[in-house]
Amino acid sequence: QDHPHIAETLHSMGAAQEGLGALTEAVAPYQQAVCMALRIYQKEHPHITQYLKSLIAILNKTEDQAFIQQTKAEVVPLCTQWLGEEHALIQQLHHAGTGPKPECP
Repeated sequence: QDHPHIAETLHSMGAAQEGLGALTEAVAPYQQAVCMALRIYQKEHPHITQYLKSLIAILNKTEDQAFIQQTKAEVVPLCTQWLGEEHALIQQLHHAGTGPKPECP
């Protein structure tokens, strides 16, 4: 069942996976957090913004284009439904994973 605490836990799990360097493993909990938060709040909300920014950032670090496109295909329709096609984060999501990858320090 959807609950704000579960969404936050999923986001934390994604952050932990990302911290361990497991980028593709981090996508699923980030994606689940975004989708759950959208179903809970059904409008723009700070948690949705936070979770979506995390998902976008991890997609920008990921190399597997097929994986990126699949993730976006699953997330974009739900995000667009509640935030609208013109929302800045939706535009960032559309472009996630298409630019140059960040360099390691």
